[in-house]
Amino acid sequence: MRFAQALDDAVTELLAILAPVECVCCGAEDSALCGACARQLRLLCKRPFRAEGQAPALLTVDGAVLLPVVAAGHYRDELAQVLLSFKHLGQGQLASTLAPALGKAIRAAVGYRVDICVVPVPSSNAAFRRRGFSPVHLLLGHLLRRGALPGLEVEDALKKVRPGIALQALVPAMLARFLGVADSIAGNASR
Repeated sequence: MRFAQALDDAVTELLAILAPVECVCCGAEDSALCGACARQLRLLCKRPFRAEGQAPALLTVDGAVLLPVVAAGHYRDELAQVLLSFKHLGQGQLASTLAPALGKAIRAAVGYRVDICVVPVPSSNAAFRRRGFSPVHLLLGHLLRRGALPGLEVEDALKKVRPGIALQALVPAMLARFLGVADSIAGNASR
């Protein structure tokens, strides 16, 4: 164990010399997100909350919810800085810190039901070319590899399920499965 820890420390120091990094929030050296800022981020994302009340477009005129929305945390301070660095500055290593917050938000939205299908909204082509990755897909992949979303199915809206099935047919079928009316809508989508 001591040898492994010493080797890990040596590799970390070598990387710090070859490719210096600093915390995206406070500028501390040697890590993309220092321990103190990571703790603050976890505190900001400790309790996901319903957020549609803060987005008038998601409410009817009389205040009824059109689309329920759960936020992982308040978009400020460390959370805002980490998200911006992850999405726009290519700080992919921040996925391991952001993914658990997304997982908590998904669980807050759907609980532990197993009949839910998560369909990530794809990045625009221009954003994908600019970044080189899709942030939501990267975070969901991180969660799935770690088994953090047991019982949930994740569908990729850009992936064809069978040769010849176009996106126009796939999206209504996925929505139908999500809404529990697969037979009626999926049948209409194939016409």
